[in-house]
Amino acid sequence: MYQSIIASASPDIVIVEEAGEILESHVFAALSESVKHLILIGDHKQLRPKVNSYPLTVEYGEGYDLNMSLFERLIHQGHEYTTLQEQHRSHPDISYFTRQLAYPGLKDSPKVSKRPQVKGLQKRVIFVHHRHSESHMADVSDRHDLTINTSKENVFDADMVLKTVNYLAQQGYLTKDLVVLTPYLGQLSLLRHKLSKDHDPILNDFDNAKKAR
Repeated sequence: MYQSIIASASPDIVIVEEAGEILESHVFAALSESVKHLILIGDHKQLRPKVNSYPLTVEYGEGYDLNMSLFERLIHQGHEYTTLQEQHRSHPDISYFTRQLAYPGLKDSPKVSKRPQVKGLQKRVIFVHHRHSESHMADVSDRHDLTINTSKENVFDADMVLKTVNYLAQQGYLTKDLVVLTPYLGQLSLLRHKLSKDHDPILNDFDNAKKAR
């Protein structure tokens, strides 16, 4: 259906945003006979397209590579491309790790050095190591393999995260200022349960007190 709609517009140029996360076949489906120029914008070093069969992925290693985007494939084949030279998001203390892991030539905009320090913390980046193992949560599948109906959760992690959230709220941060990220759906479910059970009223009280001022 969408292919016919795109074709009816007879575009000369097709621009694909987040091209690194789009299946190769979906890009080809958007290329009608009228297209003279294809522009792919994205990041081939971040998330790949989502597929439902892990054995067909690059990570599985059998060569099917169904989750390799056209964007990534063309870059690996040696086609010319341009990259972002300067970032305007992260303080240098954070972007340092980005350079070490994936983007060695990335420069910082002068303005990011002026970002205020996080209240209540001595450092902008903190790594915490512990030896508390994960458990498996049934009937929840994760992004990397939807054929397996289990996911991981770690109660110790969740408790530590929520204590940190509560502490940051005490420093004056509102819920809109905080983001908690987790790669596992099981952990997400656990965090939501604990947050609604133990912490949401506390955070809401801090929000209301801040607004009252």
